[in-house]
Amino acid sequence: MSIEEEVKLWHQKLGHLHLKGMKKAISSKVIRGPPDLEIVEHSICGECQIGRQTRMSYSRLEHQVTFKVLELLHMDFMGPMQVESIGGKIYAFVVVDDLSRFTWVNFIREKSDTFDVFKDLCTQL
Repeated sequence: MSIEEEVKLWHQKLGHLHLKGMKKAISSKVIRGPPDLEIVEHSICGECQIGRQTRMSYSRLEHQVTFKVLELLHMDFMGPMQVESIGGKIYAFVVVDDLSRFTWVNFIREKSDTFDVFKDLCTQL
C-alpha cells in the first residue's frame, strides 16, 4: 500500500479528521496504531470537499408574482415518516400561500386520503 493510500485510509478511519489535526495527533502519540505517516496538508478527499461546499441562495424576484391571497399555493407531500404519530398518521401534506406565506399542515394516515384533505382545505378557504 502506498503512503498516500495509507494516509487516506487513516483519514477515513478517524472520521475524516482534518489533516493538520491528524498530523498533530499522530506526532504526539495520542492515537495508538497508526504508523508515522508523512501527511501533506493541502490534499483534500472528495467527501470532505463535498462537505465544505455551500449553497448559493436564490436571488429575490424583482417583481411580485402574486397580488391576491390564495392566488398561488405551493404544496408538498411528505412521508412515510419513520415514527408514527399518536393518532397513527405517517404522512404530512403542507400548503403555503405565496403572498402571505401562511402555512397549513395536515397529517394523514394513508396516501390515498390526500385528495380528501385537499378538498376539505379548499372548502375551508
